[in-house]
Amino acid sequence: MDIGKQFVPFLPSSLLKDLGFNSPCIAYFTCENKIQLFLQYDSDIEETITSSNNNNIEVVAPIWQQAFDWCRENYGYVSYVREATKGTYRFYIERFDDKFFTSEKFDSYEEARFGSLIKLIETIKFIIKK
Repeated sequence: MDIGKQFVPFLPSSLLKDLGFNSPCIAYFTCENKIQLFLQYDSDIEETITSSNNNNIEVVAPIWQQAFDWCRENYGYVSYVREATKGTYRFYIERFDDKFFTSEKFDSYEEARFGSLIKLIETIKFIIKK
């Protein structure tokens, strides 16, 4: 298992940062867009982990569940991926028991999960602009 796949990629992580995501994370992207784990405990760990002002930290790298939890806790959107047909997947976005969006089919769970987070970010950006 590739541990890097447990983290949201750079682009959506950066977009989440633009929306105000600042939760403590156990990894970050460097200025070269390489993912790094925080390996050392610091007494100010929350400040260290959430800070993007650190010279080497471009943006924090949440795990997938953190990103989806943040969207739910801050904006009320729930997203999930289901198998549509054998070997294809769709994502669904709901808010307050109302189905908000159903995606097209994707060839893999990972593609559907990525698409779901991007759609959530687009939706939140639209709400913020209102």
